[in-house]
Amino acid sequence: MAEEKKPKKQLTKEHCEAISRALKGNPKLMVPKSEETRRKMSEASKGRVLSPETRRKLSERMKNMPDKVPSFRGHRHTPETIETLRRKATGRLHSPETIEKLRKAWEIRRANGKGEVSAETRRKISEAARKRFADKQRLAREGGRDER
Repeated sequence: MAEEKKPKKQLTKEHCEAISRALKGNPKLMVPKSEETRRKMSEASKGRVLSPETRRKLSERMKNMPDKVPSFRGHRHTPETIETLRRKATGRLHSPETIEKLRKAWEIRRANGKGEVSAETRRKISEAARKRFADKQRLAREGGRDER
């Protein structure tokens, strides 16, 4: 005989909030999504128009979460964008207030003896530069891109 399906239990708002709090910021509890699932989610959200109220709420929330602001990390500017940014920045001058802040910061660093770099720090900087150079050469030989 066909078994009767139990009706799905509705979760209370408190229960949903507790689950949300438990999952937030804990990647071990997050379930990875397959490529197909991610594609379906992408298709479902394309063309969706958010109301001005929703946009305002999202904006306010992002302003209050500086560590969650979307960043450009992991992306690269195209050569055209780099050229545009270079042209816009060429000839740009610091404001008098900024110049004053920079001057004061430099004076403080010099007074504290932090303008000097220790031999150990110089060695670490040199090693890091050598590693970057070797990585660039390796990538050039392999003809690949850095997937960082």
